[in-house]
Amino acid sequence: MKSSRALNRETARDLAQFAIDGGTVVVGLDELDDGTIEVVPQPLNGLAEQIEQIARANCDPPLAVISRSIPTEADLALGFLVVHVPPSPSAPHMVDGRYIGRGDKTKRYLADAEVLRLHARRASQEVDALQLLEAEFGRDPFDMKGRQQAHGFFVAEPVSGRRNMLLGLTDPPLQFDKILAFTRRAMDPGLPAQAAVERLGAFAPDLREMQTFDRRPSSVAMMTYDIDRGRQPRQLARVDVSAGELEIRDNGGLRIYLSSLSRAKSEDDPQLFFEVKAVGLAHRLVALAAGAADESGYLGNWSLAFGATGLLGS
Repeated sequence: MKSSRALNRETARDLAQFAIDGGTVVVGLDELDDGTIEVVPQPLNGLAEQIEQIARANCDPPLAVISRSIPTEADLALGFLVVHVPPSPSAPHMVDGRYIGRGDKTKRYLADAEVLRLHARRASQEVDALQLLEAEFGRDPFDMKGRQQAHGFFVAEPVSGRRNMLLGLTDPPLQFDKILAFTRRAMDPGLPAQAAVERLGAFAPDLREMQTFDRRPSSVAMMTYDIDRGRQPRQLARVDVSAGELEIRDNGGLRIYLSSLSRAKSEDDPQLFFEVKAVGLAHRLVALAAGAADESGYLGNWSLAFGATGLLGS
């Protein structure tokens, strides 16, 4: 009979095999040699914590997992634990000094050449949030002569998302009701993010003020009135205008833009920075990223960034 330490290492290998592309392990189901499945409900008390500890202590680097308990009808103390292993940005992972991967049917040890290739692939796919933020600075539609206000930029990008991750929302023709439902879900009263925004107090423009739609290459956008199609300032729009935009990209990327992160009471007064808007829209961005993950079934990591321009003197 295997010792508890040996069982922990075996469990760690079962988890680590899915770290490259993601996968699911169900604790309480055993596959027998003849290919049949044996149902063996497990005591659920502390099981999720035990699996999480094994993934962190026995995998190198530590592996993040997401668990959900399913109790049996006969005995709520017994049941099954569904353990999701998201695609890891640090994959492949080692157990006992050896890299683990997944074959067609079983887990396997990876050769050095495979490990090098996977690390090279990961490096080429890594998302640099600061570079994404710099790109957003360059797209500012109101960065023009005479501007006084600070502008805010919020970026969320799935680290290992698919190119068509949110195509159900962004694919032509524009699906107004579906897009509105997606954004309203980020303001659900039951969400911790919404509760945090309510504690901050109201600010504008918020997502609900972004009512104009625009289909763009590989994305859709919702804007306030002063932003025209193609992310251009609407004709006759003032330099210091309170404009905002949410952009939803095919690949799951999300962008929020705000042109009024500060404002002066009068022309001779200094700009006052609206930290409530910065924090409130950061909560909105995280809630939208969670909604995008639910919409697409994405369980991987995200790169998140916030930046502002025009802060000097505010």
